[in-house]
Formats: sequence, structure tokens, C-alpha cells
Amino acid sequence: QLTVIKDPVDGRGLLTSSSVDAAGTLWAGANYGGIYRFDGTNYVKGPIVGDVAAIHGDNAGAVWIVGDGGNLTRVTGDVAEPFRAGGWSLLRAAWGTSTKQIWVVGDGSVRRWNGRKWSKDPEVGDLHFFDIHGSSAKNIWAVGDAGSAHWDGKKWTRHEQRARGVG
Repeated sequence: QLTVIKDPVDGRGLLTSSSVDAAGTLWAGANYGGIYRFDGTNYVKGPIVGDVAAIHGDNAGAVWIVGDGGNLTRVTGDVAEPFRAGGWSLLRAAWGTSTKQIWVVGDGSVRRWNGRKWSKDPEVGDLHFFDIHGSSAKNIWAVGDAGSAHWDGKKWTRHEQRARGVG
């Protein structure tokens, strides 16, 4: 059975992404910069974090938010911690296996958080990626306008998109 919940953004924007954290709490992001935590009955407004393109809840309870302007924020409880992943105008997706293994993608390749700092994964190149997801730290896929890339735990392998003829 579906339950309809009152619009948490009160008509001011759109919910653009969602994720469930380690505790099973639903988080939703809005295109005007709000993030909301669903408490089982109501949406509770969280910190303003910039336009939200995607949210990922890690296994330690933190929520990673990415979006326009290189917006990259980790929210733990009610505390928002902004990061700079370096030189991106748009981040599109985040995924990770733990607080020390987070990957983000967007316009300009893949960046990885190791628990202390962000680094660019150079073997992927400067591609425009739209999404990233995996089943473990040794099986991650990023997809974008030029194809896909796979992380096997040691290196990225690019898989170029090839046009197919019709007919």
C-alpha cells in the first residue's frame, strides 16, 4: 500500500534524488538546495546544500550530496560538511561502500574519497559521467556520454560507446 505524503518542498521546487542511509532513513534532495529527512511521518528540512543532483547514504550513516557548481557535501546527523573535489562545474552522482570509499562523477571524470582526501582517477580520462554504482569496492561501473568505465578494485577500464547502424 502506498501512502501519499504532503509535498515537503511546499511547491517551491522538485525532489530530484533520494537515498536510504545505514539506519534505514529516507533522505530526499530538492533542486533548489534543500535536503529532507523522512522521520516516518513528516519530512524534516536539513541544511541548505546547493542544488542537489544526487544523494548517496553510506554504511556509516553519512549522506553524500552532489550537484551544480561542484557542490559536494557530507551530512552526518544535522551537520553538513562541504568539500571541494576540485575543478568541477557539475557533479551528477555519488556511490560508495564506506565512509572511506566514496566515488563521485560528473563533468570531468571520476574522483575518489579515501577518508582523508579527494583524488582524481586519471586512467578514466576527462569524460562526462552521469551515474556510478557498484556491488562492492571491486565492482563499480560509471556510465556517461562516451560509454562506461569499470573499476575492479585496482584500475579503471574504459568501454567506449560505439554507434550501430540501422538497417
